[in-house]
Amino acid sequence: APVAVTIDGTHALVDGIVILGFSPADVDAAIAAHASGQTLGTSDRYTRTFEVAGTVSFVTTTPDGTRTVVSTYGDGYRTTVHDRRSGEQIGDPLIGPASVAVSSDGVLVGARGSGDIIQYDLDTLEPIGAFPGARGHVLSLQFSSDGRVLAAASADQTVSLYDVTTRIRLGEPIPSDSPVTQGWLHPTGNTVAINVHNGVAIWDI
Repeated sequence: APVAVTIDGTHALVDGIVILGFSPADVDAAIAAHASGQTLGTSDRYTRTFEVAGTVSFVTTTPDGTRTVVSTYGDGYRTTVHDRRSGEQIGDPLIGPASVAVSSDGVLVGARGSGDIIQYDLDTLEPIGAFPGARGHVLSLQFSSDGRVLAAASADQTVSLYDVTTRIRLGEPIPSDSPVTQGWLHPTGNTVAINVHNGVAIWDI
């Protein structure tokens, strides 16, 4: 059987397949991208693979487990929604956001290079609201497990935290002296770990 090597708790390497996410609706279902970055597959009872345009940067499934959300880059950034079983693309792609995330209750957000963070309708991919912009290119977006808090790590060495319901930023962006800043929310959303020059700093929210 293929051997999975856990890298950081969410990524693993399985015979050349980089697993990028798990289905919120079924923890036994892994969503994977091939090392070439252009083939996606689900590792559950019904194995499926399908081709996407560009290199995969993010993949997850919707909370009900019926759709797969994929972000790719190549000739620009694209986010597409696919039927999880067939791989068929549903609707037109969302063009522009370089970073995307989907919460456990189905909130889709995307961040553009300008730092703008937009909430989109997961069914139509139309914009429905905006969060106060981050202060630079957003490197990553992450929701707390309950979907209440959103963290955005930016290239200006800050991490911004937001209340998802109100789309209000929680305090000022948290600075870091690390060249590449990342923030990891605790599943409860009560603390955030941020890498700094000489280690990791834990902040209460």
